[in-house]
Amino acid sequence: MLTLLVLLPALGSLALLARSDERFTRRIATAFVLPSFALSMWVAQRIHGDTGAVQFEEVYPLVFGVRWRLGVDGLSALFLPTANTVALALLLGSPRASLDRRNVAALLGTLAASLGILCSLDLALLGVFWVLRLIPGRWVIPHTETAAARGWFARTWSIFLWGGSMPLLPVIAAAGWVGMQAHAAHPFDYHEAVARGLPDAWQLPLFLLAMLAIFMRLAIAPFHAWLPLLLEHGPYATGTFIVTVQVPLYLFARVAVPLFPHAQAAGQPVIIAFAVWSAFYGAMLAVAQRGLRRSLGFIAVSHSGFALMGMASLNAEAVHGAILQSVASGVALAGLLVLMRGLLARTGTTRVDELGGVAAQAPRMTVAFVIFAVSALGFPGSMTFVSEDLLFHGVLALHPLVATALLVTTAINAIALLRGVLRTFFGRPGRVTRDIPVDDLGRRERFAILLLAALVIVGGLRPQPLLDVPAGYVRTLLEGHGAATEGTHDDAHHEPHDAHDPDPADHAAR
Repeated sequence: MLTLLVLLPALGSLALLARSDERFTRRIATAFVLPSFALSMWVAQRIHGDTGAVQFEEVYPLVFGVRWRLGVDGLSALFLPTANTVALALLLGSPRASLDRRNVAALLGTLAASLGILCSLDLALLGVFWVLRLIPGRWVIPHTETAAARGWFARTWSIFLWGGSMPLLPVIAAAGWVGMQAHAAHPFDYHEAVARGLPDAWQLPLFLLAMLAIFMRLAIAPFHAWLPLLLEHGPYATGTFIVTVQVPLYLFARVAVPLFPHAQAAGQPVIIAFAVWSAFYGAMLAVAQRGLRRSLGFIAVSHSGFALMGMASLNAEAVHGAILQSVASGVALAGLLVLMRGLLARTGTTRVDELGGVAAQAPRMTVAFVIFAVSALGFPGSMTFVSEDLLFHGVLALHPLVATALLVTTAINAIALLRGVLRTFFGRPGRVTRDIPVDDLGRRERFAILLLAALVIVGGLRPQPLLDVPAGYVRTLLEGHGAATEGTHDDAHHEPHDAHDPDPADHAAR
């Protein structure tokens, strides 16, 4: 079942490449993504959150001790349906001109690699999927934008691809080498690698390499410049998927913390400092932008900093908030980007100073845009409100100044996004909207937007099931990290890892 979940989008990508007719591209892709979406929802609903163990697993031998070992636990169970939901919304809600056969094939290939990362329980297999996740986007770049932009962006993408891939490969190789030295039958097995650990002398350099890969893929400042450019000039569907489905944050929780407990504990203040700076810097740059897509790109950089901040704090509430934030923020940003693409297809621009008065012509689009905008900013009743509340309380236990920075950054993001919404939809008609009629959302677009909006609203009104799913994994992660680092820090430093921290689910319910 898990193999089918991963391979269905890949088969859909191959089917599109084998067919030259563009007429049925959307239907063929949807026919492959829908079963993957249904499987991911079925798996997520059957995960028992009271345990951190793997509850679905498939194992097939490959070569050199590497196995096709796929599994799902409480951590990956939330990311799987999120990835499929975003892909499905992009297929259904995007303009026809943005979904030619090549771009849709790249989207499905990226989805398949992402699902592979989320399910891999073999480090070598995870590394392969980690590299493959960006290959489809690089392949489709020569067919986007102008010739000058193609050459420049192709070089940027290559740096991002290999800069975010190569540092992780020595980490995987080192874990496999330790397994071979221990005469393990499966040296790259994830759980066996965590149980064996790595030599203390290797921990810091390998941890730095892993964090370099995660920082680059997560767009943490100063490795953030590619993300706004990707949303503005890069391949639309693949770029939107990469930005909104935060697989690098999953890798931090799955690999960086369990494999390098001592290095992570020692580097925790530095990681949080980078995360705080990235969140604040992204918000400040978002305010200065005139284009909606670029502004939203910097807001996405800011949200990545939020999520990394919560995950790196290793506080129960903050980790729950970071996981939920990655889902909630990704879905809200995906909704905004789908709407922006529709607005771009209708008007030819997303610059705030050229638009205005869209609400009078497209009221449904305006309402949807406002819903996703306030959801992305943590408005009460949205999923992001719950995640940011958990993040704030968890980070407050770590340091009040960090929590203050989080609140200030949230306010700046609100200024940037709401100012753009007010000027675009409720301001005076600009040069473009005076001359070009803006059609409202079509039936297919409404369905895609409704799918995403229902997720952020229902998740905000009933967050406890979403918090229960990863509860067992979070508890196991924090207990394992505390046991691994026991004796290396004073009691005050360990306070955030206390097993008696308030239950995030109870806090969210209150």
